[in-house]
Amino acid sequence: RAMKKSSPMKIQVSSKDSHSTSKGQVWLVGAGPGPADLMTVRAAKLLEQADTVIYDDLLSEEMLELVSSDAECIYVGKRGGKASST
Repeated sequence: RAMKKSSPMKIQVSSKDSHSTSKGQVWLVGAGPGPADLMTVRAAKLLEQADTVIYDDLLSEEMLELVSSDAECIYVGKRGGKASST
């Protein structure tokens, strides 16, 4: 099947504490079949450069280790049959 070139979603973020806004990008990155050595190079680079990573159970510990220690990691996932974290 033909692969589509991915592009980021443009977002605008405003702070509750000020009237200023800043622009950012949101990337949706699939975890692939599981092992980190099977993810795309681009996906790995995006995880390494991210300021915030919102992830679920499909992201392996090995992939999560690619995320910068300065990045905020937010777990939001669940697996079928298990309780939700929220």
